[in-house]
Amino acid sequence: MEFSPSDIILNSRDENREKECAKYLRSLPTNERYPFLWEVLKSKDNLTQLAGCRLVSRSVQENDFIYELLNYALENCDVSTIGFWLVPCLDVMGVKRTIEHLIRKNDNYPVLVNAACYKLHWHLQGKPKKDLLLLEKLSNACSFDRSSL
Repeated sequence: MEFSPSDIILNSRDENREKECAKYLRSLPTNERYPFLWEVLKSKDNLTQLAGCRLVSRSVQENDFIYELLNYALENCDVSTIGFWLVPCLDVMGVKRTIEHLIRKNDNYPVLVNAACYKLHWHLQGKPKKDLLLLEKLSNACSFDRSSL
């Protein structure tokens, strides 16, 4: 079964459909997969962006794309949606690389890094202590202020 970005953008969310689309995307070469994903991710609809992030988690394993995704999120999303942009970052790059990248970006995007720090608290509940120590490093690197969220 083939999919197009408009299949995801225009239609209601369906878990099975997303799984099938992710399978289709994994079968594509990256020069076709990435433009497809970017078209979905750059939608102005939050639910479509969320579906795009889930597709990324299920179909991308390359760190370069994920760094680009996190940079895009920091430049373009708002504090209410940063949490679902973090999921593919954590899935593909892991906690350490995600937090290290956020620390590097803190000077340019302090409000969104603060929001990401807050959201990471929820994502890391029940995770190993070393992950929480990395999060503490991020919290110290940014002026974590929940009132800005």
